[in-house]
Amino acid sequence: INKENIRNKNILFIHTGGIPLIFTHAEAFERKLEWMNILLCSAGRRVKIVQYLKESLNKKGGIVVTADCDSKAPALYFGDKKELIPRIDSQDYLNEVIRICKKHNIRGVISLIDPELETLAKNKELFDEIGVSLVLSPFKMVQYCFDKQETYNYLNAINIPAVPTYSE
Repeated sequence: INKENIRNKNILFIHTGGIPLIFTHAEAFERKLEWMNILLCSAGRRVKIVQYLKESLNKKGGIVVTADCDSKAPALYFGDKKELIPRIDSQDYLNEVIRICKKHNIRGVISLIDPELETLAKNKELFDEIGVSLVLSPFKMVQYCFDKQETYNYLNAINIPAVPTYSE
C-alpha cells in the first residue's frame, strides 16, 4: 500500500469485525480464483460469514473449512468441514494450521480474530511455501492497527487526514 494507491482510491478495504484487511484492487484481483478452498480460523460465533462464504465458494467448486480451538464454537459446524486447532498461543498452532491447509488443499486463510492476524502475518513465508494466500494485511499494517498512535503517525507520514491521537 502506498500514497499513490491511496490517492487514486485504488484500495479495497474488507472488514471482518476487527482489523480491516487492506488490498490494492490489483492484489484483490490476483487473489480471485476459479475455485478456492478457504480456511476460516477462529470461526467462533460468526455463522453468517461462514454461510455467505460457503454459498459463494460452493458454486465454484470450493469449500469452507472452519477451525476453532473451542469445540462448542457455533460457526465451526456450518462449514463444509471442521477442524479443531490449538489456541493461538500454543507452540503447535502454526504447524497445525499448515497441516490443515495441506490436508484440505487450502488456497486462502482468513482469520476472524485480531490477535491471530499478527501471528499469521509474521509467518507469511511458511504459507507462501505451500501456495497458501493469507487474506490479511502485511505484518507492518497489522502492527499499526494494534496501536492507535502508530496508526495516526503512519497516516500523517503519508499525508492522509486522521483524527488526532494523544498519549500521555
